[in-house]
Amino acid sequence: MRLHNLSRQMPPFIGRADETNRLSQLLDDPACRLLTLLGPGGIGKTRLAIEVADRCAVCFEDGAYFVPLQPLESPDLLVTAIADALRIDLGEMPRPREHLLAALRDKTLLVVLDNVEHLLDGLDLIPALLAEAPRLKLLVTSREALNLRGEWRYPVAGLPYPTGDQIERWENYAAVQLFVACAQRVRPDFPIDEQPAEIVRICRLVDGMPLALEMAAAWVRVLSLTAIADHVQNSLDFLTTSQRDMPARHQRLRAVFDQSWQQLSQEEQSVFCSLAVFRGGFTVEAALRVAQASLQDLAALIDRSLVQLGENGRYTLHELLRQYAWEKLERSPEIREAVVDRHCAYYMRLLAEHEQTIHVRSQASILEEIDNIRAAWNRAAKQRDLSALQRAAPSLYWMYHFQHWIAEGSAMFRLAEQSVRLSPENDESRFLLGMLILFESFFELRFSGAVQVVQGKIEAALTLWEGLEERQEMSLPLSRALLLTVGLGNPEQVLSLAHKNIDFHRRYHDPAGVAISLTSMATIYYRVYGDYDEAQRLLNEALEIDRQIGFALNARWSEAVLASIAAERGQYRASLRHLESSLAYHHAGGISRLLDVYLAQLGHAALELEDDEAARKYLDESLTMASRLGRPDGMALAQLGLGVLAVYQGDNQMAQSQFENCQTYFRSSDEGPLGHLDLVENQARLSLLLGHFEEALEGFETLLAHHQAAGDRTPVMRAHCGAGQALLGLADQKRAQNHLFTALREAAAMGAQQFVLDAISGIAQLAAVSPLLAVELLVFVRGHSAANRQSRRRAEGMLATLRTGLSDDDFSNAAGHGQALTLDSAISLVMTFQTASDESPATSSYAPDSLSEREYEVLVLMAAGFSNHEIATQLYIGLSTVKKHVNHIFSKLGVKHRAQAVARARALRLLS
Repeated sequence: MRLHNLSRQMPPFIGRADETNRLSQLLDDPACRLLTLLGPGGIGKTRLAIEVADRCAVCFEDGAYFVPLQPLESPDLLVTAIADALRIDLGEMPRPREHLLAALRDKTLLVVLDNVEHLLDGLDLIPALLAEAPRLKLLVTSREALNLRGEWRYPVAGLPYPTGDQIERWENYAAVQLFVACAQRVRPDFPIDEQPAEIVRICRLVDGMPLALEMAAAWVRVLSLTAIADHVQNSLDFLTTSQRDMPARHQRLRAVFDQSWQQLSQEEQSVFCSLAVFRGGFTVEAALRVAQASLQDLAALIDRSLVQLGENGRYTLHELLRQYAWEKLERSPEIREAVVDRHCAYYMRLLAEHEQTIHVRSQASILEEIDNIRAAWNRAAKQRDLSALQRAAPSLYWMYHFQHWIAEGSAMFRLAEQSVRLSPENDESRFLLGMLILFESFFELRFSGAVQVVQGKIEAALTLWEGLEERQEMSLPLSRALLLTVGLGNPEQVLSLAHKNIDFHRRYHDPAGVAISLTSMATIYYRVYGDYDEAQRLLNEALEIDRQIGFALNARWSEAVLASIAAERGQYRASLRHLESSLAYHHAGGISRLLDVYLAQLGHAALELEDDEAARKYLDESLTMASRLGRPDGMALAQLGLGVLAVYQGDNQMAQSQFENCQTYFRSSDEGPLGHLDLVENQARLSLLLGHFEEALEGFETLLAHHQAAGDRTPVMRAHCGAGQALLGLADQKRAQNHLFTALREAAAMGAQQFVLDAISGIAQLAAVSPLLAVELLVFVRGHSAANRQSRRRAEGMLATLRTGLSDDDFSNAAGHGQALTLDSAISLVMTFQTASDESPATSSYAPDSLSEREYEVLVLMAAGFSNHEIATQLYIGLSTVKKHVNHIFSKLGVKHRAQAVARARALRLLS
């Protein structure tokens, strides 16, 4: 059977064989794509839907999934609820609805939408799902028809029971069987064959309604069957409903609830009503504190089937019973408000208590309370409870970050931010507002990608904190400001802020903050400056802290950067070990974010080690995970890896198919190539392998332009190398030479041996290089442990060609010289063939003397990491004057921001 998330039925599903068969037949009909199970609450729609879905799941290639909608308070959350149930990661997508539709477009799925009636005003998503996903079918449970075109309605009645005067074979009726099974759960010695007429009577009185049967059976502990039947008969008043076509006999379910209510003591009634405040269940501690219940109260309510205790130790109320209790509570507004306030205080305090541990432990326990947490946060925001919001915000941030609930995280912090803005301005409100803005911005950048908007918000948040007394609570928001800055392309600002943050975090004994700052700095040294040694030193220091405190989220990031450094140094086995550690941290920390990407990276690492079996395993897992999470970009990344594997195994047809899959994704994506630079690079490398040199060149030039503008030294080096190889394939020797020698110089300076060797393998193909020297260089590359698989493969192919044009002695002598080369001697050897007049693509035409003396002073301080405020103080000039000089520097150097200015100045030797 296909994987799905259908839960085991408790109690066991009884009867309804005819309905199950009929519904299965309807779902088998191609014309029936939206099937609604209609009926009053308690009639058994949910259990029937799950049973039918479980039976039919095998007919749906991608399985059957159950989506509970009871906790949803707004149709706006429908997209998130469906995505969560189907394990589709909405992630950083700016339009979650469109992303959901795209993720389901090619799926063959059965989706159960349970309890839709309170969301009828926002069901425009359903027609869209059916239109966009032609192999999707929806099985809906509702008290009211959806009134949508294409809807097939199936009324759900009670379980069958004996009618008339005949009660022969009474035990074969499903209503009777359900009543007996429930009675035996609360009273194991309940006699099955005692008073069968009274059992049948009860079944008739409740019209076979499953919920009513379960509640009635719960009374066998204290009442006789006759007494139970009499109570039901005397006050069979069903709950009123808004459904216009509901039969009169179905409008009196309230009597069952009222009977239970009347048997409660006044204290138990108060507790029962108070329990209605919970969403998605509650713990015994929550019941004691919020509902002011005692253990005896809970036991009494469980005995009366008003509260259920699940296998996970959590208590729940059936939604109908919760609504009934809430109606009772609504009659006492003062009591209701007190209960809601206690609920809010309890869950906000629960969040606050997890602040020091939530980021280093599994999120499972706190995630169980997500529906209660949402309600409490909304209440605190509405009441403008600044103290509660401030204490709870860090834990709420970590929870959303770990689960990668980007859209909801942004929305929740925006809600609180808007509320706090209405509060009187003072130090506390300013501090809280800055914190909320930084948390909101963290999710907004990933959700919308609005860099300029987020940059403005960061500045606004930090401005709010100017003049405030330093406090420990600033630690996490400051680390968020740092992480946001990492993504905004201003490395000097990152380093400056990171140094300040480290001092702050150490002052307040916050090792997690120190670790984040160290990894952030390391990322800049690796990516922007190409300083592998400094990056590795910082990462090792961060990892030591991560391991000590169990900070899986940051350890995963640190290991991933170390893996990239190791791979570029040609240390492929070390790279694989770092990625394996990163994956282990993923699992240990319960981290949802980007698991498919890390699996794909493991696949690529295994490819370099020529462990094709392991590579296929990781890439297949990545593809499956990305599909499950609904991440088409992750699927494309895995497919590109499988394409490279196919080339290495001689299956170019399969490789071409995977290449075209990625092309299809790019054409359908709204973000364009720059939204997925890792995909662009991987696709360009697969293009090289397939001989699609024009496509490869386009990809590498796209990367080159982007990373040069951003001032990213390491990816620029990689792009030069790839562009040179593509140009060789296009027989453009001059341009290829410029790119390859630029890549060689940069890679040698950084210690990126993989790309030193890759560039040498390309240079060996230049016409200016003699065949004998080419053999020396290619033999050297082929035998070097740091050469990547493609460089070795390329060298092997070229050597086979060169062998045919040389004598055996000449080839053997040249090969011997190549085996004797060292990396340094090989680099020196090939550099002699660079044409002196050829100018590197990175060379600029700007004259060194174009800056004024003051502008040069400002440039030096910029390179040292000084902010505009600090430069103004250092040079005793106004802030506006500094900004004017900075703009002049940008204009004269032809750049857009600080990182580019410093990089360009160093290239021109304006800076030492």
